[in-house]
Amino acid sequence: MRILTLAVLSAATTCTAYLNTRQKIACDMCMTEVEDCSTYTPDHDMLNQTRPDPYKLGSLMVCDASEDEYWTTSGRFKVGDDEHQPEEQRVGCPCYDGEDCRRQAVQEGKLDFAQDRICGVLIKKDMPSGESDQKCTQWVAKNVPNSQGRDMDLCSTRFN
Repeated sequence: MRILTLAVLSAATTCTAYLNTRQKIACDMCMTEVEDCSTYTPDHDMLNQTRPDPYKLGSLMVCDASEDEYWTTSGRFKVGDDEHQPEEQRVGCPCYDGEDCRRQAVQEGKLDFAQDRICGVLIKKDMPSGESDQKCTQWVAKNVPNSQGRDMDLCSTRFN
């Protein structure tokens, strides 16, 4: 029993490396050798495409967009509109099963932020060429450090 407890404690204290969204975008820029930020769109496969569970805000049910929908959309949008298919399928959300869609919350896309602020700043830095995973990882670790000081994973893991 004691051995099991020690194993669980040691597993809980080890911190795994990962990439936050800014680091994923920086890795994607480096690996695809982006030259123009105005045409850059983050790769759909590296962002989570699952919509989170709905939650209540007062009497209103809020049904947020997926990470992919946020980072690949510019401006204001509603989940399930013509450009953000499929239609709403989460129980309790506005627009589910023919309910009133006017109550669906308006979301704010982050594509402009990714193009202007993240890509716009990083494109000015000396980005390595050749799509080398190791070089890109070192470049991202230097230019987009993790604020909590955690280790960063390799750029090739941005799709995980």
